[in-house]
This record gives sequence, C-alpha cells and structure tokens, in this order.
Amino acid sequence: MKEISVIALLVLMLAAAFVNVRYLNKLTDDVTAAAERAAALAEAGKWDEAASEAESASKKWESKENYTHMVLRHSEIEECTAALNGFLKEIYMKEEGGVKGALAAVKSQMTSIASIERVKLGSIF
Repeated sequence: MKEISVIALLVLMLAAAFVNVRYLNKLTDDVTAAAERAAALAEAGKWDEAASEAESASKKWESKENYTHMVLRHSEIEECTAALNGFLKEIYMKEEGGVKGALAAVKSQMTSIASIERVKLGSIF
C-alpha cells in the first residue's frame, strides 16, 4: 500500500511539473510574440502601435506575477522584467536600433526561463 501511495505521489508531482512547464512555455511564447510584433511595428515606423503592443507584452508578464513568484527564482523574474522595461524604453524613445537589441534581450530571457524549467530525467532520478 505504501508503494502505491509513493508511486501515485510521484506521478502527481511529475504531472504538476509538466503542467507548470507547459504553462511557462505558453507565457514566455506569448510575451515573446507580442514583443516581436512590437518590434516589427517599430521597424515599420508605427511607433504608437508598437508601444501598445510592447505594453501588452509587459502587462502579460506582470499579470502572471503571483504565479511566477511561486515557481521561478526571483532573479529570473527581475531579469525578464528588466529586459521588458528596457524594450519598452527603446520603443518610447523611438530608437529602432535599440529596439532590435532590446528585443534580443527579451527573447534571451524568455528562452532562458523555458530551458531552465524543462523537466529532465536527471532531476527526477
């Protein structure tokens, strides 16, 4: 009976880990996609629309703050928030070259979260 309970608990924990990874991947993909749309709008000279889309990316990230604070390290959250704020700053300043660099920082941070949170066999056994 104890073995079945332990196995059931392990399966439940693995399922929760996979759900968490999927959720974080969706969040980082959505934020990255919004930032990419903002960068494309900025490149086209549509700065007001770019600002709106960049703000959307930032708000999406901030809206999940309660969740991210439970499952991510504080330093990762701060780095992502800083990258998004830097991206917004470049959009507001209408600096096309700066937007490209800031977008690269956002993408790097979001990709980092997705790769760090991936479930690996080595972390299970």
